[in-house]
Amino acid sequence: MNFMLLYLLVLITFLVGCGSGSSSSGSDRSAQVEDTQTLFVDHHKSECTGVATYLCLRVRNSPDDEWRYFYSSIQGFEYQPGYNYQLKVAVEAVETPPADSSGRAYSLVEVLSKTKEPAETVFDISVSESERFVKLSENIYQLYNDQTVQCDAALCSILDDLLIQKMAMLIELKHAEQADQPMMLSQIKCSAAELAFAEACLL
Repeated sequence: MNFMLLYLLVLITFLVGCGSGSSSSGSDRSAQVEDTQTLFVDHHKSECTGVATYLCLRVRNSPDDEWRYFYSSIQGFEYQPGYNYQLKVAVEAVETPPADSSGRAYSLVEVLSKTKEPAETVFDISVSESERFVKLSENIYQLYNDQTVQCDAALCSILDDLLIQKMAMLIELKHAEQADQPMMLSQIKCSAAELAFAEACLL
């Protein structure tokens, strides 16, 4: 009898322990997962500044919203410049994010749409740190170790002179016909010394 009683007590303790463990795990998970969101992603990146200056995605939650800089990454999303996206993303709270990171983590649930931007569209990108505009080869450059740019010989010559002078620039670009080709530099709209750039070219 004592043996049976002991057996039942051990079995009940085991089952209660398993049940409470599952409940705790589920509550922790629900505390982390905040929601899902729809994000619209623009066809080009823009210069943004966090702990460093780099190129950010531009996003908004509806077509009526203003574009805003997106300082995070979206796990599972492969961005191609020249395309507009509508994404469904999962958002999770990050308990102890690094000092230079968001308190939320984003992961791709579904690409709802991917639409090519018309070839005639022009757009501006500012380059406030001249050393981030690097010449890779004849007429091919790279912005912030991220996007590549090409230009014709005459415009590239002007660009080279400005880079030698360490000038910041506001440039106008177009997407290439093929997604894997560099963007086309169509004009240099403004240039100034780096410390004077914002006031001279962006205001």
